[in-house]
Amino acid sequence: MGFKEVVFPVDYERPYGLASACFLLLVVFGEIEGLGFTAVGLFARRPDLFFDLQFAIAPAAFLVAFAAAAAVWIRHRALRDHIIRYTADLSSTPEVAAFADRLATRRPQR
Repeated sequence: MGFKEVVFPVDYERPYGLASACFLLLVVFGEIEGLGFTAVGLFARRPDLFFDLQFAIAPAAFLVAFAAAAAVWIRHRALRDHIIRYTADLSSTPEVAAFADRLATRRPQR
């Protein structure tokens, strides 16, 4: 599995999995820390304050990043299961049946 398949799994017809959620967690965590350093360290010209407050900033940033990654992962799983069930019920036309078959082969129904 390549790096692009982890970052953009839907573009490569792969399910959004745990690796993609972990990557999203790291990206959001890095962005929050970077914004905090930019605001406190560069604009306020107090990088020492930013480093002294890391015991509070880092866990809070991790919790926000974890919540965002978990929400996206859970929402994608629920949406994927709904799409598979919905298209399986609409298999009266050949186009919809072919689309449902393609989705069902990608991810088996439970």
